[in-house]
Amino acid sequence: IIPPRERGRYSGYMGAVMAVATAGGPLLGGFIVDSPLGWRWTFFLCVPLAVVALFLLQVTLRLPHTRRKVSIDWLGSILLTAGVSLLLIWVSFAGKAGYYEWMSWQTAAMVGGAVVLLALLVLVESKVREPIIPLKIIRERTTALSIVASVAVGIAMFGSTTFLGQYFQIARGFSPTEAGLLMLPMIAGNLA
Repeated sequence: IIPPRERGRYSGYMGAVMAVATAGGPLLGGFIVDSPLGWRWTFFLCVPLAVVALFLLQVTLRLPHTRRKVSIDWLGSILLTAGVSLLLIWVSFAGKAGYYEWMSWQTAAMVGGAVVLLALLVLVESKVREPIIPLKIIRERTTALSIVASVAVGIAMFGSTTFLGQYFQIARGFSPTEAGLLMLPMIAGNLA
C-alpha cells in the first residue's frame, strides 16, 4: 500500500507508537486496575483512543486508489481461521485445570483436525490465483528464515509481555501497578 520511498516514515510512526504503547500500557493498565475504576476501565478508556485514531487516519492518510479485479480466497481464509482456532481452543482447554488432559482423545481429535485443516490450507493456497499466504515466498531461503526468526521473536516478546505481568501478580503477590513497574526493564530491552 505504501510506496517504497514513504515506508521509512511510516515505519517510524509505527515504531514510535509501539514504543509508547509497550512502555506505557502495563503502567497505565496497572494504575487503572488499582484505581477505584476497576479492571473493566482498561477497555473502556481505549474506545476514545480508537475513535481519535480512526478520525486521524481518515483526515491525514491519503493513499492512491486504483481499481482492479481481485479474487478473494474465501476457502483459504476459512481453513486458516478454523485450523488456528482449533489449536487455540485445544491449548486453552487442555491440562489439569482444563476440561481434559493433555494426552486424551479430545487432544488427538483437536490437534489432528487442526493438522488436517492446515494441510488442506497448504493445498488450497498452492492452487488459488490470489492466495492469502503465497507459498512461493517460503521457497526463498532468506525469506523463509526471516519468517521463522520473526515468529520466534514474536512468541518470545508477546509471550513474556503477556505472562510476566501475571507471574508478578499471581506468583509473587505484587499489585498490577507494581507489576507494570517491574516489567519496565523487559520493555526497555524490547525497545533497545
